[in-house]
Amino acid sequence: GSISTDVYGCTDPAADNYNADATIDDGSCAYQFDITLSVNTANITVGPNGMYAGGGVFGDAIAVPLSDDGTGTWTGVATVNSGTTGNYIFLNSPANGGDWGTKEDLSGQPCGDPANWNDRILPEITSDITLLHCFGSCETDGSCPGVSDSGCTDPTANNYNSAVTIDDGSCTYGIAFTGVFGGTMYDGLTYTFPTGAEGWAGFANEDVSIYPLSFSDGGQITFTGSTAGTDVDIYFRFEYNPYPDTEPSYNTSTLTVSGSEASYTVDIPSQGGNTFSSFLLYVLTPDAPVTLTDVTVTGSISTDVYGCTDPAADNYDSSATIDDGSCSFASSALTITTTVCSSASSVQMTGPWWGWDPNAGPAAVDNGDNTWTFTFDPAPTDNMEYLLVVDGVQEDLVASSTASEDWSCTPITDYWSYANRQWVVGSGDVSNVYGQCGDCVEIVLGCMYSNADNYNALANDDDGSCLFAADCVGDLDGDGLAGTSDLLLLLSGFGNVCE
Repeated sequence: GSISTDVYGCTDPAADNYNADATIDDGSCAYQFDITLSVNTANITVGPNGMYAGGGVFGDAIAVPLSDDGTGTWTGVATVNSGTTGNYIFLNSPANGGDWGTKEDLSGQPCGDPANWNDRILPEITSDITLLHCFGSCETDGSCPGVSDSGCTDPTANNYNSAVTIDDGSCTYGIAFTGVFGGTMYDGLTYTFPTGAEGWAGFANEDVSIYPLSFSDGGQITFTGSTAGTDVDIYFRFEYNPYPDTEPSYNTSTLTVSGSEASYTVDIPSQGGNTFSSFLLYVLTPDAPVTLTDVTVTGSISTDVYGCTDPAADNYDSSATIDDGSCSFASSALTITTTVCSSASSVQMTGPWWGWDPNAGPAAVDNGDNTWTFTFDPAPTDNMEYLLVVDGVQEDLVASSTASEDWSCTPITDYWSYANRQWVVGSGDVSNVYGQCGDCVEIVLGCMYSNADNYNALANDDDGSCLFAADCVGDLDGDGLAGTSDLLLLLSGFGNVCE
């Protein structure tokens, strides 16, 4: 008959799964689009780990890293399949992929989905798109409500605000006690010891550049202080190191700060050869805010400069004299190379980071030799659980590992209902084979019948080529011919019960 030579597949060159060999479009074309996520952080202080988008369709809490454009607006790009919709959220300085405590709070706001942890709702994506946000708010034009354009524009000031463009003269300088402990409250150089705080609660200076301090000939603390009306008693404390290695230590005398702004001085007697690398403030009057600005310490202040002293680091500081452990290095990329034993038109990855959606994970690049490569740059900072998806079919490593008794590539398994791969942080690049833990098995055609003259012990696929000796197989009567008489002999014994 007539056999069709048509090849069904995606005929659109713009599609991600375009098949140059296809002659008839089967409607399978798939497309991916870029979502540019932009979030204004003018209404918050961004933590040391930076900003991220994550959750829902994107994955964990650090799924989409964002970068600051220098104005307090952070942006990043996520690539998704056409038609993708679902939920997502922004997170301020998450420590890891499960740090959901850093997400923005949209509860009670129209852009928060109460059925999905008050996350934002992603519209259906049908093209490249830019989405503008304000952290913790529902604006869609990139602005934040009630945020002024004026403030302190001096980066060396305690209250520097990178989001403002007009300096209003509000900059404050000097030592700040930003490290709260025991239930105290800090708000822009104003310190409060609230009712209910621990008796040992206080405030710690976190600027290590001033340490170590010494007062062999005595010294002074000077500052400008003010209150909201109630007199507030305070004192300062110096410790050898932060808790618990605190001794030797020294407490100043108690001082009362009263009313509007005024200058104050606290004398420090000689402390001999003792040095101090912890400077603390204690507020004794409960529920009475006190503001301290322009705090300075005179005595013997270290000229050491703390920073990264490794020239190979990205943040090497040539002026640093003491390494503070802050050195950071560029993350090397992770590549995972997958071999597909048969032909394939697409290879993807799925796992808990992508909600186990076979279409939501990253796509590999075809190397043209039955291998496909995934590239993660930078490499993930958490262990990654995953499975491979070829042409939309997710691999079943339970079945293949049960058959082969090889579970070496499935460290996450109960040996009957699930068996998943895992990349471990620091383990380097990976090579694997779709659908199995071992290598691809080469098909060897040949005769697999052991009694045949041309039996091939290496064959794993019988091709019907078996040959036998010329003793005339089937010649029951010995006349040299396998014929009718032999058949009759066979039939004559049919049904006999042999003992």
